[in-house]
Amino acid sequence: MGPVQSPTIFTGTGSLQWEVPADATRVTVTLESENPSIDVDLFVRYGRDNDLQNGRVVSDYSSTGSTGNEEIVITPSSSPPLRAGTYFVSISLFDTGVVARGTITAKVEREPDGGGGDGEALSRFHVFPQIADGGGWQSIFLVTNVSQSDSRCTLQLQGLSVDRFPRVSGVSASGSTAAFTLKSGGYLVYRSTNQQSLAAGYATLDCAEPVEAQVLYVAKDATGATTGMATVFSSPLGTIFQFPVLTPENRLAAAVANDTSSEASCRLVLEDPARVTQGEATFSVPAKSTVARFLDQVIALPGGSFTSGSATLSCDQQVSVIGLYVDGALFTTLPPAILSRAPDTTVVPPGGGGAAQDPDLVVEGVSVSDSSPETGDSFTLRATVRNRGDGPSVATTLRYYRSSNSTISSRDTQVGTDAVAALGAGSRSAESIRVTAPSQDGTYYYGGCVASVSGESNTGNNCSSGVRVSVSDGGGGGGGGGGGRAGECVKGNTYDPGEGCDVYGTGGSSSKQRFSVLSDGRARFGFATSGNRISAMNTTINGVRYYFVASHQGGGVWKVDDYRP
Repeated sequence: MGPVQSPTIFTGTGSLQWEVPADATRVTVTLESENPSIDVDLFVRYGRDNDLQNGRVVSDYSSTGSTGNEEIVITPSSSPPLRAGTYFVSISLFDTGVVARGTITAKVEREPDGGGGDGEALSRFHVFPQIADGGGWQSIFLVTNVSQSDSRCTLQLQGLSVDRFPRVSGVSASGSTAAFTLKSGGYLVYRSTNQQSLAAGYATLDCAEPVEAQVLYVAKDATGATTGMATVFSSPLGTIFQFPVLTPENRLAAAVANDTSSEASCRLVLEDPARVTQGEATFSVPAKSTVARFLDQVIALPGGSFTSGSATLSCDQQVSVIGLYVDGALFTTLPPAILSRAPDTTVVPPGGGGAAQDPDLVVEGVSVSDSSPETGDSFTLRATVRNRGDGPSVATTLRYYRSSNSTISSRDTQVGTDAVAALGAGSRSAESIRVTAPSQDGTYYYGGCVASVSGESNTGNNCSSGVRVSVSDGGGGGGGGGGGRAGECVKGNTYDPGEGCDVYGTGGSSSKQRFSVLSDGRARFGFATSGNRISAMNTTINGVRYYFVASHQGGGVWKVDDYRP
């Protein structure tokens, strides 16, 4: 590749393409250059080639470090999430007058073979669509390391916090996250206490090596005696699921967990044995949440003539589902049959309105690279435009605004614009600009509004909410929070994959450790790497004490929560 006279992205015949199968759970795209000192970047886009518009690369994923080695990891939790279909890979070369040589590798990981509970339970990443604690319910996690190596695992709870679980030796727990390491053949039993009011949600388990994992879902009476128990299996991702409807006496419930960063729209269809539709309804599952409902709460069941049939659940993006059959005081879980893992583009969001094939543009994921700049400082303002409609949109414009409150509208102060390419149904376009902080200190809010397009079904949702930015006048200095030295971390700042900053020791030490956000969304500080949180409070490295805390905000963006040099 090369040589080039100016920074160049290679698209068209210079792009690579590969097909991702429906059962893929993780894709890793790696670029290794023969000369790692050459500056090249890596870009990936779903369904269409990467593009260059107004000097900006339009892609779904990017790795933009300053070396010749780059990596992009795509999973169902990425934004946008992993899905079956064609992906395009492009490379940009920044160094002029040189030839870049290297290797691009695309590794696809799939659902384990074998079907049934065993194959689904043996994996590095697990989703448990329904967990609960309190009010007579208890969840017990059972995890066994079946690999030949130590396995570092992170349990992420959604809807519950770890204060519902007792302290366990070897488990580091904080907020809604518990981390632990299992030796080969080691196991963990992690049970909630059932001592608080009822709270429900879902959980994910991400391990470095394959583990066997399930959750026992336990019902207790007022005396603490067990009245019912079922296994919540690790539920593979899919988009179309089917349950049998046994008899009218057995109530069927389904828990649908959406571990992505965007809302999922789902449709439930009830059919009799002759495949005649008896009723249907749509509902939404918000990002990072689960919805658990009985079938008859979603659809009015037919009369006594309906004694058997099936319930089919279809969603416009990959989710995890578990069924629950209830007969009086008895209950059991029922994993559904997975009919497809490709997004069902025929699902229209409930109340979506508009005629068929109408676009609907929204602005999501607004963030800033520095939430506490000084007056006159520049920072990056990011936003994602998503077409949540069922039809394509033409190219349009995203306008960025500064406001005195969190409600963003076109009446606010415009601070910049971006061109947005045409978007297919369900597609996204990540945008960003550099913004200069106002000359007056104070609290401001930044967001964006996307210009409506012809035929759009809803033009009342084209503006985002605002992200808060606190601007200081730069006076005082010398306090905690960092930022006084070139490249130093700053409390409150956010960092994208490929970015990082220096963490200096406490007490004015000149010794430092590097904090870096990796291309796969994890972060590294010193010798520690984490996908959720780095906590080095009064940690000593090579005789130097450090005080530094950072957490994953989603989408690979990390925020410095506390820093005391």
